[in-house]
Amino acid sequence: LTKYDVKVGEQIKSPKKIYFIDNALVGIIGFSFSGNDGSRLENAVYIELRRRGKELFYHNDGNECDFIVREGIRITEAYQVCLSMHDEKTRQRELEGIRSAMKAYSLSEGYIITREETEDVKVEEGIYALELYHGPTMAFKDVGARFMSRCLAYFNKDKKDNKNTVLVATSGDTGGAVASGFLGVDGVVIKAHGSSEAL
Repeated sequence: LTKYDVKVGEQIKSPKKIYFIDNALVGIIGFSFSGNDGSRLENAVYIELRRRGKELFYHNDGNECDFIVREGIRITEAYQVCLSMHDEKTRQRELEGIRSAMKAYSLSEGYIITREETEDVKVEEGIYALELYHGPTMAFKDVGARFMSRCLAYFNKDKKDNKNTVLVATSGDTGGAVASGFLGVDGVVIKAHGSSEAL
């Protein structure tokens, strides 16, 4: 990911941020996020924004904002990602980053995406903290499950027999999130653990 600058040459010279197209790949290839769940969350948000077709950059003028979105020649959205805003030092850092981006690009709203908050929070005028688990099953696993299902459909779309069976466990929230994520996806049959009937 490149730092945004109106000068293309400066963009090219700027330090790059690296993200993976799937968090699962991180462990497979041995890359380390330093055991940081916050970095994995940031990576998941990057994946989702790219899936939505967003043209992404990061902002840094001494205060960093994780993701800004460009549409045409304008920056239209700003997103900050952190695991939790309970720590006051972290809260101030995240707020300074999003405020900086909003001021630089004349944005009226900015979003902080966090895993630990208990509700959507209006942090201050124009800045909102969003729970990650506002998907269909109210589990943060909704994001990964929906991404995984779309990948499976994409990579199997040209195969002659593209029927895949996804077996889900029904205990806890993972089974429900995966079942919901795969529901209605072409070429996928969902079966609950211990059942022979497709849901």
